Amino acid sequence: MESTKNVVEEEHTNPCPSADDAAGGGHDLISGLSDDVLVRILGLVGDAREVVRTGALSRRWRGLWAGAPALYFDVGGFMSPGDAERFIAVIDDVLALRARSDSGIERVEISFGVYHGCGEPRLAPSCVGAAERWIRYAVQHALTSFFFEVRVTLKRWLDGFDKEDEDVGEDYDGDGDEEDGEEDKVVVDEEENDGGSEEDNHSSDIDNDKPEMPAIALDELPSSARLETMRLFLGGAGVRLPNTVVFASLTDLALECMEIAADSGHLLAGLLSPASCPRLQKLRLWHLKLAAKMELLLESDVLTELSLEHMDKLTSLELRTPGLLDLVVQECDDLETLTVLAPKLKELACASDPSLVAIHGGLPCVSRLKVDLCSHGYYDDGTDDASVSLLQRCSSATSLVVFLYISSRRDLWVDLIKDKIPRLPHVTSLEIQVHPLCERHSTADGAASLLTRFSNLRYLALQLNVWNKKGDDDSYNVCDHLDDWSPHEISLVHLQEAEFRGLTGTDCELRFLQRVLASAADLQKVVVTFSARYRLEDRRDGFILALLGAAGTWTTACPDASCQPYEYQWRPSCT
Repeated sequence: MESTKNVVEEEHTNPCPSADDAAGGGHDLISGLSDDVLVRILGLVGDAREVVRTGALSRRWRGLWAGAPALYFDVGGFMSPGDAERFIAVIDDVLALRARSDSGIERVEISFGVYHGCGEPRLAPSCVGAAERWIRYAVQHALTSFFFEVRVTLKRWLDGFDKEDEDVGEDYDGDGDEEDGEEDKVVVDEEENDGGSEEDNHSSDIDNDKPEMPAIALDELPSSARLETMRLFLGGAGVRLPNTVVFASLTDLALECMEIAADSGHLLAGLLSPASCPRLQKLRLWHLKLAAKMELLLESDVLTELSLEHMDKLTSLELRTPGLLDLVVQECDDLETLTVLAPKLKELACASDPSLVAIHGGLPCVSRLKVDLCSHGYYDDGTDDASVSLLQRCSSATSLVVFLYISSRRDLWVDLIKDKIPRLPHVTSLEIQVHPLCERHSTADGAASLLTRFSNLRYLALQLNVWNKKGDDDSYNVCDHLDDWSPHEISLVHLQEAEFRGLTGTDCELRFLQRVLASAADLQKVVVTFSARYRLEDRRDGFILALLGAAGTWTTACPDASCQPYEYQWRPSCT
């Protein structure tokens, strides 16, 4: 990897001739622009190393890079620890050069991935030290925005990556959707998940052979009056939180994929309090590993968006946030009590974490709600209780998203929806996302029970994410079972738009969707896509034509038959 120092030396010793110096050359319009315009152009360049190299283009460009308002360092994929050290050295060189210039800097973004071998620390000491230096740099040099992401994986995950697994995806999506606009990246690091031998399948916190990784020490971090946005994605590294720090201008904070040191857990609430972050409006805590069980109280008059996901050992969460509009609480498996004092809350996503037994606080203004539900069980063990409570409380919700787990062998199990979920006539938009481990022929049984709760839907979306199981060939499309859902009364007379995505082409799917659409007298649009994991070329057209009969017109949104997903759209015939 080329040193930035060499690049800067080349800028002085071997400059390229400018357009004005080139005999007979054409006029260089770009170099004729003002310094302010050129600096803004440099601020749009995606790689800070290339920004520095522009100094070697001509005398006109020499030194201009030092005025660029933003620097971006981004390497896709995963590097070896040695390559990571060289990349770190380049970043240190550029930041040191910039610190010696007279121009201020507004934004720095650093993102890279590094792999490690079994028995090695997730992050080498050089990466830990770099994280400390760069976070301090952001504070000490009065940045307004700082983004740092280090992704970590086991080397054998990379060596053994199977192309057939590509459909499932290498990264984990903690939301179950991408509504944030963010594609959440996970550290694929837990060795118990890598498919190795039993001797190898130890999590990092009990693997005595793995050297202890030094913690990122932020306990003496200075305060900042200018920093407005900060995102730290620390690859599962341990972190010692600041004792006392003030971010007077911070409005957007994300702390992701880190382990809070045992002697710092009590400092988390203080860091997030108005005393430390008086202007904080957006807060995201994702995959924060706590050393011991804790209760968290968040108080803020200005906080509007809050997301807490994958925070084990968090047992109680109390929110005194009168201005909060958007709340996500998911995969916090030890959460027992949730108290929400947020009268303006508009959007709420809350997974049915198994320990959550008490939800307090009124939710009078929630218009969009996302919950988890399980359709059947051997007995009612309270799995859906938290979600049922939210459905009862959020009587003003008009839009509902349900992540639905549908069990097989419904004939032997108890219907957990029919007698517990209240009727929801106020809901006009419903999106059902079916759990990917559900069996293909079970979808209708769980979804039908849920649909009986609605009578005023205008929009319905059903998203199947069913995985293809070994031996699940084309013959599996033929159904030889009874439709257990047939007694359910589904009446969607007001339905105007429906989307059915990820279909697998089974006969029972077709019969179920025909029933769903049968009562829709004012249907205006239907969208259908089929799963790319099933070979359905010979079934798609027949399935589509049978769905709504001769009424209306079907068109394909993707004329290339090889395109996936292959989308069909239906509109009513013009009269």
